[in-house]
Amino acid sequence: MPVHYWLIRHVYFPCIRRGTSSNLAMVIVFAISGVFHEIIISLPFHMISYWSFIGMMGQIPLVWITKYFDKKFPGSSIGNLIFWITFCVVGQPMAILLYAIEYWRLGAEHSGAGTVAECCGSECEL
Repeated sequence: MPVHYWLIRHVYFPCIRRGTSSNLAMVIVFAISGVFHEIIISLPFHMISYWSFIGMMGQIPLVWITKYFDKKFPGSSIGNLIFWITFCVVGQPMAILLYAIEYWRLGAEHSGAGTVAECCGSECEL
């Protein structure tokens, strides 16, 4: 939560004070957060990818969808249910798989193997 509060205080509210709409300010906050997520995840793997950034930007429609359901069905947990299903069941496992595939693909290219399948033998050292 400290990062959330920092982004609200130092990015979202200054955008609002400058006359930016709340939706655009939210997009700016998610874009900055996505860039930092990508840096934090990509640097340890020594590769720059874009999956984390896309995942962060994909949360923007999710926010709008959950707000819609909260207004349509006040007091229900539909928005919360949608968030947890997309975040835990779909989002996190998909992100792990996409980064693993990208990491293996880059390892196969650097080892001289043509494909990941060719790299799975004992001669390939990732």
